[in-house]
Amino acid sequence: MNRKLWLYVAVGILVGAAGVQGIHLIHDRTDDALFKQRLRCKALADKYVKDNTSSLNKVLINRVEFSRTRNSCIVATTEHFSAQPLEDAMVQKGLGTLGSSPAESTIIEIKDLLTGEELFTRTCTKFNECVLLGLQKQEDAFNDLH
Repeated sequence: MNRKLWLYVAVGILVGAAGVQGIHLIHDRTDDALFKQRLRCKALADKYVKDNTSSLNKVLINRVEFSRTRNSCIVATTEHFSAQPLEDAMVQKGLGTLGSSPAESTIIEIKDLLTGEELFTRTCTKFNECVLLGLQKQEDAFNDLH
């Protein structure tokens, strides 16, 4: 009787250990796939910035992620427009002196990089408006989509 009990315990331990290893294997594959999707999204976001930046506007990436719910890449950006070419110092500061000229504006948006669909857009001409309201609303919208 004792031998049977020890045999059942040993078999139970082996089955349990195999089950845990199987769960780890599935989890690792999922993490690897998500990492590859994020790399792909980052590459698409970099291409988006390169294609949409010129001497009159600067696109900054606030956040980029793979959305499992949409099965797509979403990017949160801030795009600063000016009637005059942007100076290097202004670009280094991000938004710079936004609102110092009536010809300047900023668009805060969230886009689906695969479909091009705009999921959130806010246009503003005052720096405080963008910082206090727009970026927080963008972050909230991004978290809802992610």
